[in-house]
Amino acid sequence: MGAVHEEQRNEGRGCQEWYKMSLTDPSIIKTLIQNRSKLDGFYIAKKYATDNPYISNGVPMFTEPVCVMYLDLDKLIDECAFDMRQKFIIGKLMLGYNEADIAWMLKSQTNTIKKRFETICARIKEQNDEDWKEYIEIDGLVKIPADCRYKKCTKCGRFKRVTEEFWATDSRNNDGFRAYCKDCR
Repeated sequence: MGAVHEEQRNEGRGCQEWYKMSLTDPSIIKTLIQNRSKLDGFYIAKKYATDNPYISNGVPMFTEPVCVMYLDLDKLIDECAFDMRQKFIIGKLMLGYNEADIAWMLKSQTNTIKKRFETICARIKEQNDEDWKEYIEIDGLVKIPADCRYKKCTKCGRFKRVTEEFWATDSRNNDGFRAYCKDCR
């Protein structure tokens, strides 16, 4: 759910600083997806060289915060349940292809791919925001009003506030809502 704290490495090899990055910013999501092939290539090489992707000679590698961001990003992409075309676009962008290459592969226009990618990044941001809201409310980090109830969806297994925002009405159920959430419909 990604916010990476500032990290410094200053062991006589220069200083690498990572400032706050957040998956609440679609431009960060876009940049992470478009640059994954460059960053993962280094990550894989380091893992092969040391058998540990995070540590080399006891010094944390600068890729650790980026790897954590990618773990969060992968989780969010899975939760978004994108269709096959969207997954194809994401996968190719992560491999280093640009929008024009993908448009050619899909026999589409470059502008169409760019718009779809913007929509994908916006959906990932929305999912991240939903995850944070759920985490903050359910894990007790904020005081939830006594009249606020939560219900577990029978399809996705996530807890959501019992309101018409998340659930379709169904007078046959005791609580007046369907057993599965609107997202799963």
